Amino acid sequence: MLTFRHVAQVRPRILVAVLAAAAFLPFLGRRDIVISHEARVVQTARVMAAAGWPWDTKNVSVPAVKLVKRADLDNGLRLDPDPSGAQISVNPWLVPVLNGEIRLQKPPLPYWCSAILFRMFGVEWSEALARLIPALLGALATFLVADLARRTLGRRFALPAALVWVTSYFIPDEFRKVMADPYLAFFSLLAVWAWIKAVANRSAFSIIAFYVATGLGLLAKGPPLFIHLAIPIGLFHLLYRKRFPGGIFAHLAGILLLVAMVLPWPMYVMRQIPNAAEIWRYESVGEMADNTENAKPFYYYLPLLFQISMPWTPLWMIGVALPFLRRRRVVTERSPRRSRYRHRRLFPVFWYATVVIFFSAVHLKKVAYLLPAIPAQTLIIAQVLVLILADLRRRRRLSRKNAEEMLIFASSLIVITLIAFFTFLRTPIENARSPRLVCNFIRLALAGDVHYTVMPARLPPEATLYLPLNLTFDPKADTLLYVVDDPKQIAKTDLQSFAQRLPELHIAAVMPVTIPYSGSGYRYKLFRLALRVEPTKTLARSE
Repeated sequence: MLTFRHVAQVRPRILVAVLAAAAFLPFLGRRDIVISHEARVVQTARVMAAAGWPWDTKNVSVPAVKLVKRADLDNGLRLDPDPSGAQISVNPWLVPVLNGEIRLQKPPLPYWCSAILFRMFGVEWSEALARLIPALLGALATFLVADLARRTLGRRFALPAALVWVTSYFIPDEFRKVMADPYLAFFSLLAVWAWIKAVANRSAFSIIAFYVATGLGLLAKGPPLFIHLAIPIGLFHLLYRKRFPGGIFAHLAGILLLVAMVLPWPMYVMRQIPNAAEIWRYESVGEMADNTENAKPFYYYLPLLFQISMPWTPLWMIGVALPFLRRRRVVTERSPRRSRYRHRRLFPVFWYATVVIFFSAVHLKKVAYLLPAIPAQTLIIAQVLVLILADLRRRRRLSRKNAEEMLIFASSLIVITLIAFFTFLRTPIENARSPRLVCNFIRLALAGDVHYTVMPARLPPEATLYLPLNLTFDPKADTLLYVVDDPKQIAKTDLQSFAQRLPELHIAAVMPVTIPYSGSGYRYKLFRLALRVEPTKTLARSE
């Protein structure tokens, strides 16, 4: 009879693959999209898919844009529609479009991936399909982390690192979201792994893989990728005293391939859209200078470090201190074993700490920004886990295989717990924050009364996701339905800002709408804005 113990002894890699798939892939479509970043990616991909394949696409008409400073965003820069009303025709696969307006804040790779799946499966959009590729990248990253641990720490650290990766709550949770950060985290990890592999085998293939991963990472998130490459690669050469890998021709070929992958898209956009380069600068390096939107204090990440390392937080704390603790056994400073072992312990700690310190200096802070540094956290925890297993083997006289069986069994229980949490506990909580209910009400209102209209570009992006894609503002209507995502009970402030930005609407009255079955804690507020009818509107309606 085949038992868990037999499988753990003979095929640990298969078990790791099964655990990775179980942690990242199940029930991707059960949770509604309630995060604005996810909604922007899916809604933009939805426009791409509706326009056809890239080689046979239908251009869409959008307002021309101009660069403005928005007072409601702490003087943040935005490409807002030109007040002159001029329209331009764009290819949405090359110039991303969100709710009828151009969106250039992020590179296009996440949009492309989701849109391709929507086209392939013939659906307008789907939560599961949109999240599928980030989840697959998270599962594949398990094996990159394992091999990175083997190359930087030693062979015995590979399996613990893989199991820590799939059982750390923060990692599957983030890779199960359709955002740019999971793409950035995977391709930065792939690039670092390929570089370190190239140092060991001096293979031209590994060098080319490094540049390909770098190109894909730039198309996913842009310049922040360089931070996540420079820190671990620089520390690796400094601590391990390794030479630059490969020959000059392999690097030249890789650079040419990188340029061919990355440069065409921004060059095309800059020819089509004025001020595109300025908005990219503001959204990337500007966060170190003039971009102060939603700024957080320097210490913002400090308490979050204890959260994102769960359930391994105690081991992570020990691992951070481990390189600076004295070993019991006396080893001379000249011993190559001590020097090499100390470098191995310092590498992930310095990698992790440097990334955290750097992003603490950035004005805008989000916990997802630390996702590309989580491989370093995984290596830190794996080192402590190996020491604990070694101590158990000495005290209880366990074999290495028995210790690995215990680790795999414990990891399986954690993964099962994570699946249960995602499915039965987290899903109702997330879906209670969903705008699906208010969107269903808006659908019925628009279908039942021709005097109602909406402005999709002024609705929360997660709300427009659950509305028809072809909705547009009807200038003949006299009642505007407006939605406020109001978790902090500031709907009045939002409405005032909306009215100030669009004085041409001539808002005469604001009336709250009670949404049936929404409950007192429902975060989305719906309002009817009565628009003062102008003579031009009356004439247009009579026609």
